[in-house]
Amino acid sequence: MKTNDLVVFFRLNDVERPVIKLIDREHQAVLAFIHMEGAHVTVHAQSKDRWVTMWDKRYSSIWSENRVAIAQNLEYRDPNKHAHYPLQRPSGPPEIPLCSVLVDLPSIVHHTPSRYRKNFTVVDAPSEVFYATIYFSKEHGIDGVAGVVVFPVAVGYFFLDVSATFGEETEQT
Repeated sequence: MKTNDLVVFFRLNDVERPVIKLIDREHQAVLAFIHMEGAHVTVHAQSKDRWVTMWDKRYSSIWSENRVAIAQNLEYRDPNKHAHYPLQRPSGPPEIPLCSVLVDLPSIVHHTPSRYRKNFTVVDAPSEVFYATIYFSKEHGIDGVAGVVVFPVAVGYFFLDVSATFGEETEQT
């Protein structure tokens, strides 16, 4: 299975930090938040549709025990991880964000593994602390919008909006 990895660095003045790792496979794309201990959004290709999941170990709900029990009954390898999915749904329209993540550049560890510099891109950050909002579309749909970066993947397109700074209200279109 061919995998294409891309690391997204955010830069403000002389501060540059790796924040997102994009893993592109034939039938799914994973957008992992490096600074959030494994939190990630995955888009899975399922026939004509796309299914979106988000995993974050900080998340649990009243359904968490039931999810773990179901995963145990199905003999999944790691049933406990199924307690931490705040998002599991069809991809929906591209104007509805999958998630927004608060990025605090100065708090992200300075050490950058050399493997992150093999295939990377750098995005200008609007401020030291800002929101990175992730959108997805099966078809290309957002071009030329200020602050939006497009990442084509095998299953569609991720859109990264870094135009909102912490404390500002974002306008939904």
